[in-house]
Amino acid sequence: MYDESVRSLTLAAHWSASCQVTTDGPRATSMLRSIDNWRKRHRNPTSFWLHVAGIPACFVAAPVLLAMGRWAVAAAAFVGGYALQFIGHLVEGNRSGEEMLVRKFLGRNR
Repeated sequence: MYDESVRSLTLAAHWSASCQVTTDGPRATSMLRSIDNWRKRHRNPTSFWLHVAGIPACFVAAPVLLAMGRWAVAAAAFVGGYALQFIGHLVEGNRSGEEMLVRKFLGRNR
């Protein structure tokens, strides 16, 4: 199932690379590089599936719940989604993108 999902992401990246609208310019190249980088850092099936659950919880469910006025549930979805992703990075044995960004700003890339 994990391999099938990775294959779907790969096909989506190749499909977007074949669309005229997305292939020209630095934005498309940057986007494809970002997708490739994300896939390289999420190879462990457990980490991958934790992210599959955590990302939508943070960036889809939480805003929808907030718009519905359910702020406590929205906060729980956001925090829970991020927790799933951080657990995924512990399983994977690498740093989250947020941690890498903070370290870059602080000059601590190790």
